[in-house]
Amino acid sequence: MNHAPAIESNGTTTTLEEIIRLKTILVPIDFSAQSKFAFRYAAHLAESVDGRIILLHVVQSPFSYRGYEPEVEEELTRQAQHNLDQMCLTAAIKLENIETMVRLEVESISKEIVLAARDVEADLIVVPASHRSGFTRALVTSTADSISHHAPCPVLTIPAA
Repeated sequence: MNHAPAIESNGTTTTLEEIIRLKTILVPIDFSAQSKFAFRYAAHLAESVDGRIILLHVVQSPFSYRGYEPEVEEELTRQAQHNLDQMCLTAAIKLENIETMVRLEVESISKEIVLAARDVEADLIVVPASHRSGFTRALVTSTADSISHHAPCPVLTIPAA
């Protein structure tokens, strides 16, 4: 007989299945090889727990660009959605459990990821570890660190393959 261990707190008993719930897994994507690997990892994890994946790409706000026109924002968002759709099609993963989301970054990428995690009630955020160097590594590490400090759920960092 297989019984999940129970944890007692404040007079109530809770099973690990009730605590470790992975029905919604948020995967921020920047289309790098590392983020694609994190997506594949999360997809297999979601499949094993009958969960769903939400792929998120945060588009940098074009308001900071000189000569900004509203069409630029629409085009950036459209292109990001197209890239997410293509990534899903080429991943050869069960598509009915995968949703995509594009958000416009207003303040910071990490803040948008945390807000998206709250909006979709994510149970887990899967992010790639950075195997870059110099300024890019510091920027990616800073983003991942900020996500883990402010996320409403656990954050799993996946090393590159």
